[in-house]
Amino acid sequence: MKCLRNDKKIRLMLVIDFIYSMTGGTENQIAKLINNLDGDKYELYLVCLKNTPWMVAKSGELKCKVKAFNYTVFNHKDPRNIISFLGMIKYIKKVNPDIVITFFKTSYILGVLAARLAGVQNIISTRRDYGLWLDDRSIHLLRFANRFVRGIITNSYKVKELTNKSEGFDDSKISVIYNGINSNHFERDRNAEKALKESLGIPAHHNVVGIIAGLRPMKRHRTFLKAAKRVLRYRNDIDFVIVGDGPLRKDLETIASALEIGNDIHFVGWQEDVGPFLSVFDIGVNCSANEGFSNAIMEYMTYGVPCIVSDAGGNPELVEHGINGYTFELDNDEELANQIIGLLDNKERQKEFVSKSKQKILEQLTLEKMIDAYDKYFTQILGITA
Repeated sequence: MKCLRNDKKIRLMLVIDFIYSMTGGTENQIAKLINNLDGDKYELYLVCLKNTPWMVAKSGELKCKVKAFNYTVFNHKDPRNIISFLGMIKYIKKVNPDIVITFFKTSYILGVLAARLAGVQNIISTRRDYGLWLDDRSIHLLRFANRFVRGIITNSYKVKELTNKSEGFDDSKISVIYNGINSNHFERDRNAEKALKESLGIPAHHNVVGIIAGLRPMKRHRTFLKAAKRVLRYRNDIDFVIVGDGPLRKDLETIASALEIGNDIHFVGWQEDVGPFLSVFDIGVNCSANEGFSNAIMEYMTYGVPCIVSDAGGNPELVEHGINGYTFELDNDEELANQIIGLLDNKERQKEFVSKSKQKILEQLTLEKMIDAYDKYFTQILGITA
């Protein structure tokens, strides 16, 4: 293999706005990328525009060198940001990476510009959601920064389509690399299921419909609660579990009470290990309006949980309606409720969906396939041949 700088490792720098935990979709995938790329081939660096408590306490868990700056908000007149930006340029020059790849919206702009000013030739950007944050100003700045980008990696074809349309970026320079997941969780832990139901006060014979998502507007938990209300009109042997936390928790708890379903909804907050909950779910739901390629849905699939998901963003690339799950029209709680009732009543369909989902994971979405795809992409950018 042809290597760089007298057979030294490929220096790859990942630039991201911030990391508050590794439970977020993008953060989780970055950690997998850093910790699974071949250490004999890559020398890895992680740059965060903003320092966080997680960076201070946990960044040592990553197999890379880490540098954090003190960027605050997107305000070029703030002297702290100017100092951080100049410091980032200096640091990138010092490292002299072969490739810089950027994650999150501020790094799409500032990370790219800093790398360019530092003299980096191979700058890659990413897009990983359905762009609800895009506005005219953001698009203008992205189009400018994209002049210095050799390519963009998206995590679904739907996001690729959006990037081409909204940013005018050359379609031939946009590559799709799906998220990857460890595929060793195909069997549920029945002991965990029994213990968790007992701890939540859920009767052993009840079905559980669950959702794993941060409690933020884009995740559309209101649709989940409204659908639960409809389902509970017909059946009283179902409990609904919401795994995740966020700024909307109090509002959602109030809505559940107003719908008179508070006793049937279990808000369990953020969980470091969602495995026990996945072992309890009979159906996994995703209502999001802004998914690029949902890690939560992939977790449902690997744990053998039948899926019902909104038809937004990249969700239909994971769940094909009627093949390995159901999709419903975004915000259509009536359709979601009908699908929940129908699927709970059809055990054979559940088994079919689980089987097809496992097959899809193994054929397309393993962690090994994701790492291999990134490795091939990086070596191709650098012109390295085996």
